[in-house]
Amino acid sequence: MKFLIETLTPNDRLSIITFNSSGRRICPLRTVSQENMVAFSHEIGNLRASGGTNILSGMNLAFQTIRDRRIPNTVTSVFLLSDGQDKGADAKINHALSVKANQELGAFSIHSFGFGTDHDEDLMTNIANTKDGAFYFIKELNTLDEAFCNALGGIISLVAT
Repeated sequence: MKFLIETLTPNDRLSIITFNSSGRRICPLRTVSQENMVAFSHEIGNLRASGGTNILSGMNLAFQTIRDRRIPNTVTSVFLLSDGQDKGADAKINHALSVKANQELGAFSIHSFGFGTDHDEDLMTNIANTKDGAFYFIKELNTLDEAFCNALGGIISLVAT
């Protein structure tokens, strides 16, 4: 995750949302300034897996974050990191996106990152495909930077186009 925030610029904004049985926004949407990078790094360093997996609870907070922005971005993306052990989450997310408030979110993508050999690849792929994103399999934590690099490369290409 450190690579992700080091790749972003002060023109970018980031919010960090966690979820287990319920979602929690641990860092509101902020610009990626030097000062905020310290806060982002601190929050990321304190992340620990616990509880169940309720992907929709985290995604609903992501949708709310997008909806509540005062200034829309040219490009908006959600990076979903999970073991993907939440049967039916893809259908729940599709339904949540059909709700009127979420239909007005504008264009954004969802990129999903499946952790561990027992993650649900089909579920994570379906979630990414919901909003024109890509799925990345993270077998070992040290490959996360490469996956982020690929996802950010696609986003940057979109901006350049």
